[in-house]
Amino acid sequence: MKTFLEKVVVVAGVAALSIFSLTATAEIKVVANATNHASVSIDDIADVYLGKLNTLPGGVKVVPFDQAEEVKNEFYKKVAKRDPAQLKAYWSRLIFTGKGQPPKELGSDAEVIRYVASNPEAIGYVSGNTPAKGVNVLLIVP
Repeated sequence: MKTFLEKVVVVAGVAALSIFSLTATAEIKVVANATNHASVSIDDIADVYLGKLNTLPGGVKVVPFDQAEEVKNEFYKKVAKRDPAQLKAYWSRLIFTGKGQPPKELGSDAEVIRYVASNPEAIGYVSGNTPAKGVNVLLIVP
């Protein structure tokens, strides 16, 4: 029979593996207005979301929009290779020097889809399982 401590360790280990497998497999879709068919790389999207570019390859002008915290954190970790603290420090520097502002935030996957579908220059990102009705998926980030 296992001791209480052994049971706690087993349960904690299973929980940790479950959380890791959920975040490790969560895809993110980068979406644009249905009229935007730019061919992009993950680096292009990172540069747009870090305020380094405002056009995609081919000269397509874009305005990026952020998402709710959970999806946002996963997006920046995968695309820009930055955690929330690094991202906050990055934008604080740019704001302080007058060189940029972070993307405006929309509240949910559904809100991103609605906004991007109705604004030709908008791009955003949503959870991988979100239907992309009325928008064009530019990139799927594994």
